Amino acid sequence: MEATTLSLWLAWGAIFPFAQAELPPPDYREALLASVEAEADALLDQRRYDEALALVADFRTRVIDDPRLVYEEGLIHRHRGDLDQALQHLETAVVQDPDLGFAWYDLAEVRLLLGQRPEAQQAFEEAAARTENHPSGWVAPLKLAEMAAQERKEDAWDRWLREAFRRGFSLALVAENATWAAQWRGHAADPELGARLRRLATVYGELAELERLEKTP
Repeated sequence: MEATTLSLWLAWGAIFPFAQAELPPPDYREALLASVEAEADALLDQRRYDEALALVADFRTRVIDDPRLVYEEGLIHRHRGDLDQALQHLETAVVQDPDLGFAWYDLAEVRLLLGQRPEAQQAFEEAAARTENHPSGWVAPLKLAEMAAQERKEDAWDRWLREAFRRGFSLALVAENATWAAQWRGHAADPELGARLRRLATVYGELAELERLEKTP
């Protein structure tokens, strides 16, 4: 593996020697965690999964361990298609830090892929509760709305879709993905789901986007 910032972190460790049992000052710790997360995410974007996994594992062992890095390992395993390992790490991450909203979200996605639908819904609800002020805080409510639509739970569809719109979801995002757009045209064409969608689209200024979506071939 090419030299990464891990070598710099280890060099800093020689200058500022913090044993894992003795945590570094908060600002320094946060900077280290943010750096390794950014490095791992860059490797993920390049699909260099083995390198990303080695980077995070070495950092956890040699420098600092943290629930965010347990989550990062889970995310890497998910990208590799190793869902059992992903599930194990993501469940550990949310046990260690229940406030990790993004870890709850990815845990829910993995549970869905493994066919654990009730457990996935519970994890999406935990994610929704912890990401209200996040710039993408509409994502978990939207997933819950889509699950409700699939299960023909009209009241839950209305409630979670309303929450997604309230947090900044826009139907303009749907048109960017052909598969997603087709799914939402199906929701719009459904007599009950469509009526509730149209009402909410009107309330939240999304009616033009809905009509544009309905006309898209």
